[in-house]
Amino acid sequence: MNLWQSILADRMAHDVPQSAALKAWHLFRLGHANDIAGGGNLHPATLVGGPVLDGALGLPLDGATQYARLGNAADLSPGAGDMTVYLRFSTVAAAGTTYLWSKYGTTGTHIVSLRIGATGGMTGALRGSANRLVTLLYLTPPTGARNNGAGHTAAVVKSGTDFKLYVDGALAHAVSDALFGSLLLDNAAEPWAVGAFKAFGGAYSFWFPGNIATRLQWNVALAPAEIATAHAGGY
Repeated sequence: MNLWQSILADRMAHDVPQSAALKAWHLFRLGHANDIAGGGNLHPATLVGGPVLDGALGLPLDGATQYARLGNAADLSPGAGDMTVYLRFSTVAAAGTTYLWSKYGTTGTHIVSLRIGATGGMTGALRGSANRLVTLLYLTPPTGARNNGAGHTAAVVKSGTDFKLYVDGALAHAVSDALFGSLLLDNAAEPWAVGAFKAFGGAYSFWFPGNIATRLQWNVALAPAEIATAHAGGY
Protein backbone atom coordinates (compact mmCIF):
# COMPACT_ATOMS: atom_id res chain seq x y z
CA MET A 1 0.00 0.00 0.00
CA ASN A 2 1.39 3.42 -0.97
CA LEU A 3 1.71 6.23 1.59
CA TRP A 4 -1.29 8.16 0.23
CA GLN A 5 -3.35 4.96 0.31
CA SER A 6 -2.35 4.34 3.92
CA ILE A 7 -3.32 7.90 4.88
CA LEU A 8 -6.67 7.49 3.11
CA ALA A 9 -7.29 4.17 4.82
CA ASP A 10 -6.61 5.80 8.20
CA ARG A 11 -9.02 8.60 7.40
CA MET A 12 -11.70 6.14 6.38
CA ALA A 13 -11.20 4.14 9.57
CA HIS A 14 -11.80 7.38 11.49
CA ASP A 15 -14.71 8.74 9.44
CA VAL A 16 -16.57 5.76 8.06
CA PRO A 17 -18.33 3.35 10.41
CA GLN A 18 -17.57 -0.36 10.40
CA SER A 19 -14.42 0.16 8.36
CA ALA A 20 -13.05 -3.23 9.43
CA ALA A 21 -16.05 -4.92 7.80
CA LEU A 22 -15.54 -3.28 4.40
CA LYS A 23 -15.34 -5.90 1.67
CA ALA A 24 -15.09 -3.59 -1.34
CA TRP A 25 -13.94 0.01 -1.52
CA HIS A 26 -13.88 1.98 -4.78
CA LEU A 27 -13.17 5.70 -4.48
CA PHE A 28 -13.57 6.56 -8.14
CA ARG A 29 -13.49 10.30 -7.53
CA LEU A 30 -9.93 9.98 -6.22
CA GLY A 31 -8.86 8.23 -9.39
CA HIS A 32 -8.88 4.82 -7.76
CA ALA A 33 -10.73 1.78 -9.13
CA ASN A 34 -9.34 -0.81 -6.71
CA ASP A 35 -9.97 -1.76 -3.12
CA ILE A 36 -7.14 -0.23 -1.06
CA ALA A 37 -8.44 -0.91 2.44
CA GLY A 38 -6.11 -3.88 2.89
CA GLY A 39 -6.99 -7.04 4.73
CA GLY A 40 -6.94 -9.12 1.56
CA ASN A 41 -10.29 -7.86 0.29
CA LEU A 42 -9.03 -6.83 -3.12
CA HIS A 43 -11.76 -6.37 -5.73
CA PRO A 44 -10.47 -4.35 -8.68
CA ALA A 45 -13.04 -2.67 -10.91
CA THR A 46 -12.51 -3.05 -14.64
CA LEU A 47 -13.65 -0.03 -16.65
CA VAL A 48 -15.51 -1.04 -19.82
CA GLY A 49 -16.35 1.07 -22.87
CA GLY A 50 -13.78 3.81 -22.45
CA PRO A 51 -14.60 5.73 -19.24
CA VAL A 52 -11.66 7.51 -17.62
CA LEU A 53 -11.56 8.20 -13.89
CA ASP A 54 -11.96 11.88 -13.03
CA GLY A 55 -10.44 13.27 -9.84
CA ALA A 56 -13.45 15.51 -9.19
CA LEU A 57 -16.41 13.59 -10.64
CA GLY A 58 -15.39 9.97 -10.14
CA LEU A 59 -16.45 7.50 -12.79
CA PRO A 60 -18.16 9.48 -15.59
CA LEU A 61 -20.44 7.22 -17.64
CA ASP A 62 -22.05 8.05 -20.98
CA GLY A 63 -25.29 6.12 -20.45
CA ALA A 64 -24.77 4.16 -23.66
CA THR A 65 -21.88 1.69 -23.45
CA GLN A 66 -19.76 2.50 -20.40
CA TYR A 67 -19.77 0.78 -17.02
CA ALA A 68 -17.46 -0.82 -14.47
CA ARG A 69 -17.31 -4.53 -13.77
CA LEU A 70 -16.32 -6.24 -10.53
CA GLY A 71 -15.46 -9.91 -10.70
CA ASN A 72 -17.46 -12.41 -8.74
CA ALA A 73 -16.15 -13.03 -5.21
CA ALA A 74 -17.42 -15.24 -2.41
CA ASP A 75 -16.93 -12.56 0.26
CA LEU A 76 -19.31 -10.23 -1.62
CA SER A 77 -22.15 -12.74 -1.24
CA PRO A 78 -24.01 -12.29 2.06
CA GLY A 79 -25.79 -15.65 2.04
CA ALA A 80 -27.84 -15.74 5.23
CA GLY A 81 -25.77 -12.87 6.65
CA ASP A 82 -26.00 -9.10 6.36
CA MET A 83 -24.86 -6.62 3.73
CA THR A 84 -24.68 -2.90 2.97
CA VAL A 85 -23.93 -1.48 -0.48
CA TYR A 86 -23.47 2.29 -0.68
CA LEU A 87 -22.87 4.70 -3.58
CA ARG A 88 -22.37 8.41 -4.13
CA PHE A 89 -23.54 9.57 -7.55
CA SER A 90 -24.90 12.39 -9.69
CA THR A 91 -27.02 12.32 -12.83
CA VAL A 92 -29.39 14.40 -14.95
CA ALA A 93 -31.05 11.39 -16.58
CA ALA A 94 -34.38 12.55 -17.95
CA ALA A 95 -35.88 9.41 -19.46
CA GLY A 96 -36.20 5.72 -18.74
CA THR A 97 -34.73 3.62 -15.98
CA THR A 98 -30.99 3.22 -15.42
CA TYR A 99 -29.03 1.03 -13.00
CA LEU A 100 -26.36 2.17 -10.56
CA TRP A 101 -25.41 -1.46 -9.91
CA SER A 102 -26.70 -5.01 -10.25
CA LYS A 103 -25.66 -8.60 -9.51
CA TYR A 104 -27.22 -12.00 -10.19
CA GLY A 105 -26.48 -14.91 -7.93
CA THR A 106 -26.34 -18.69 -8.08
CA THR A 107 -29.44 -18.85 -10.24
CA GLY A 108 -31.67 -16.28 -11.89
CA THR A 109 -33.74 -16.15 -8.71
CA HIS A 110 -30.99 -14.46 -6.70
CA ILE A 111 -30.50 -10.77 -7.45
CA VAL A 112 -29.61 -7.46 -5.85
CA SER A 113 -29.78 -4.10 -7.65
CA LEU A 114 -30.30 -0.37 -7.33
CA ARG A 115 -31.83 1.76 -10.08
CA ILE A 116 -33.09 5.29 -10.67
CA GLY A 117 -36.15 6.17 -12.75
CA ALA A 118 -37.02 8.97 -15.12
CA THR A 119 -38.60 11.09 -12.38
CA GLY A 120 -35.61 10.70 -10.05
CA GLY A 121 -37.15 8.09 -7.76
CA MET A 122 -35.06 5.10 -6.73
CA THR A 123 -35.72 1.37 -6.43
CA GLY A 124 -33.69 -1.29 -4.68
CA ALA A 125 -34.49 -4.92 -5.42
CA LEU A 126 -33.40 -8.14 -3.69
CA ARG A 127 -34.58 -11.69 -4.37
CA GLY A 128 -33.46 -14.60 -2.25
CA SER A 129 -33.43 -18.39 -2.24
CA ALA A 130 -37.15 -18.65 -1.49
CA ASN A 131 -37.80 -16.66 -4.70
CA ARG A 132 -39.24 -13.82 -2.61
CA LEU A 133 -38.76 -10.42 -4.24
CA VAL A 134 -38.23 -7.46 -1.93
CA THR A 135 -38.71 -4.06 -3.58
CA LEU A 136 -37.54 -0.89 -1.84
CA LEU A 137 -39.04 2.29 -3.28
CA TYR A 138 -38.18 5.95 -3.04
CA LEU A 139 -40.88 7.63 -5.10
CA THR A 140 -40.72 11.39 -5.23
CA PRO A 141 -42.04 14.27 -7.34
CA PRO A 142 -39.60 15.99 -9.71
CA THR A 143 -38.87 18.72 -7.16
CA GLY A 144 -37.35 16.11 -4.87
CA ALA A 145 -35.80 14.00 -7.61
CA ARG A 146 -32.32 12.57 -7.35
CA ASN A 147 -31.59 13.18 -11.04
CA ASN A 148 -31.03 16.93 -10.65
CA GLY A 149 -27.28 16.89 -11.29
CA ALA A 150 -26.38 17.30 -7.62
CA GLY A 151 -24.39 14.78 -5.61
CA HIS A 152 -26.50 12.16 -3.80
CA THR A 153 -25.97 8.93 -1.91
CA ALA A 154 -27.99 5.73 -1.73
CA ALA A 155 -27.55 2.53 0.25
CA VAL A 156 -29.27 -0.84 0.21
CA VAL A 157 -29.09 -2.70 3.53
CA LYS A 158 -29.91 -6.35 4.27
CA SER A 159 -30.19 -7.11 7.98
CA GLY A 160 -31.44 -10.64 8.50
CA THR A 161 -34.96 -10.56 7.04
CA ASP A 162 -35.17 -6.75 7.22
CA PHE A 163 -34.33 -4.67 4.15
CA LYS A 164 -33.83 -0.91 3.93
CA LEU A 165 -33.16 1.76 1.32
CA TYR A 166 -31.41 4.96 2.39
CA VAL A 167 -31.27 8.07 0.21
CA ASP A 168 -28.96 10.95 1.13
CA GLY A 169 -28.31 9.49 4.55
CA ALA A 170 -31.96 9.07 5.54
CA LEU A 171 -34.20 6.00 5.58
CA ALA A 172 -36.48 6.04 2.53
CA HIS A 173 -38.19 2.63 2.70
CA ALA A 174 -38.09 -0.50 4.85
CA VAL A 175 -39.53 -3.99 4.27
CA SER A 176 -39.46 -7.21 6.30
CA ASP A 177 -39.90 -10.68 4.79
CA ALA A 178 -39.44 -13.66 7.10
CA LEU A 179 -39.54 -16.07 4.13
CA PHE A 180 -36.88 -14.33 2.04
CA GLY A 181 -34.17 -16.96 2.57
CA SER A 182 -30.49 -16.54 1.76
CA LEU A 183 -29.08 -14.11 -0.81
CA LEU A 184 -26.52 -16.22 -2.66
CA LEU A 185 -24.59 -13.97 -5.05
CA ASP A 186 -21.49 -16.11 -5.53
CA ASN A 187 -21.82 -16.90 -9.25
CA ALA A 188 -18.60 -16.87 -11.26
CA ALA A 189 -20.48 -16.34 -14.53
CA GLU A 190 -22.24 -13.20 -13.28
CA PRO A 191 -19.98 -10.25 -12.30
CA TRP A 192 -21.09 -7.17 -10.42
CA ALA A 193 -22.09 -4.39 -12.83
CA VAL A 194 -21.60 -0.78 -11.71
CA GLY A 195 -23.43 1.70 -13.91
CA ALA A 196 -25.40 -0.88 -15.88
CA PHE A 197 -27.72 -3.87 -15.62
CA LYS A 198 -26.27 -7.30 -16.38
CA ALA A 199 -28.98 -9.70 -17.53
CA PHE A 200 -28.68 -13.24 -16.20
CA GLY A 201 -26.50 -15.09 -18.68
CA GLY A 202 -26.87 -12.23 -21.12
CA ALA A 203 -25.87 -8.75 -22.17
CA TYR A 204 -25.54 -5.40 -20.40
CA SER A 205 -28.19 -2.68 -20.71
CA PHE A 206 -29.88 0.18 -18.81
CA TRP A 207 -26.58 2.08 -18.61
CA PHE A 208 -26.28 4.88 -16.06
CA PRO A 209 -25.69 8.37 -17.51
CA GLY A 210 -23.79 10.31 -14.89
CA ASN A 211 -20.99 10.06 -12.36
CA ILE A 212 -20.36 7.46 -9.67
CA ALA A 213 -17.93 8.87 -7.13
CA THR A 214 -17.86 6.07 -4.55
CA ARG A 215 -18.88 2.44 -4.16
CA LEU A 216 -18.57 0.81 -0.72
CA GLN A 217 -19.71 -2.63 0.40
CA TRP A 218 -19.81 -4.05 3.92
CA ASN A 219 -20.60 -7.55 5.17
CA VAL A 220 -22.62 -6.02 8.01
CA ALA A 221 -25.84 -4.02 8.15
CA LEU A 222 -24.99 -0.41 8.92
CA ALA A 223 -27.22 1.35 11.43
CA PRO A 224 -29.12 4.52 10.46
CA ALA A 225 -26.60 6.75 12.25
CA GLU A 226 -23.74 5.02 10.44
CA ILE A 227 -25.33 5.58 7.03
CA ALA A 228 -25.83 9.24 7.94
CA THR A 229 -22.17 9.51 8.99
CA ALA A 230 -20.96 8.05 5.68
CA HIS A 231 -23.19 10.48 3.75
CA ALA A 232 -22.11 13.52 5.79
CA GLY A 233 -18.46 12.48 5.55
CA GLY A 234 -18.43 12.83 1.78
CA TYR A 235 -18.02 9.15 0.98
